[in-house]
Amino acid sequence: MAARGDQWLSATDASNVTIDAADQVNAFLLAGVLGEGGFVGRAGLDLEAVRAALRTRLADPRRQGLARLSQRVAGQGRRPVWERCEPDLTWHVRLSEPVEGRAGLAALAATLMTVPMALDRPGWELLVVPGAAERGVGIIFRMHHAVADGVRAVSLVQELFADERGPGLGGSDTGAAERAGERTAARPASPGGRSRTSERSGSTGPSWRSVAWSLAVSLS
Repeated sequence: MAARGDQWLSATDASNVTIDAADQVNAFLLAGVLGEGGFVGRAGLDLEAVRAALRTRLADPRRQGLARLSQRVAGQGRRPVWERCEPDLTWHVRLSEPVEGRAGLAALAATLMTVPMALDRPGWELLVVPGAAERGVGIIFRMHHAVADGVRAVSLVQELFADERGPGLGGSDTGAAERAGERTAARPASPGGRSRTSERSGSTGPSWRSVAWSLAVSLS
């Protein structure tokens, strides 16, 4: 029986949990390269600043669209539930081992497509990957399909990373960035996988815009 405040998983979400296999993790993965600007300085990405910003955003009661990022799957059998679980951001947002360039980032992304996600905590993680670029850092965002899928996943990522001070992914400064010659590219990390890679260089805009832009390109 679900405890007060818990919600039953939908049939689709429950099936997304049960069909996980060791060689086919039921998750989607986004990978990108962030150039300097915003949270990224010459010394790398400021992990504590990112964690603090995410902590504030996840705690905002107006952001009901992010509620799944503070819940985990609980219960066994045919009726699992979504249970409140405060995310440990020192685990959910963390450094990975360094890689060698974008090829190393793509290889890590492909490997993670066969690494199961822990079900004793909310089903998402943001990895900061040193070595993916000469200037800037790589990022890998992974989320279980029970948390979100399809268009809902796009909306959730945009809400999580959109710029607080403006329209987020749209607006005139996104166009200005394109006119200034910023380069983005998106391609599959592996033939059969769902991961995508993207690159943004020369970022000088607001903190969250650089993250949101990279992830949005990955999803396009």
